[in-house]
Amino acid sequence: MNVKEKSKQTYEVANKGKSLKVKQETLKIDKAAFFEKREITGLPLMEILKGFDMKYEFKDGNLHLYY
Repeated sequence: MNVKEKSKQTYEVANKGKSLKVKQETLKIDKAAFFEKREITGLPLMEILKGFDMKYEFKDGNLHLYY
């Protein structure tokens, strides 16, 4: 997959001649053991997988992709 930043919050993901525009997301995490809050930014993986109609499964905490 090819990922290009189109604007500050929008990215274009291309795969096998098809492209998909996605918005960057922010995930807030509370780490109870250290009373710390963190923010992680990234692209919505599930939206990308579904947008490209990719087969996947979660097994034993791991993501397996089939294409």
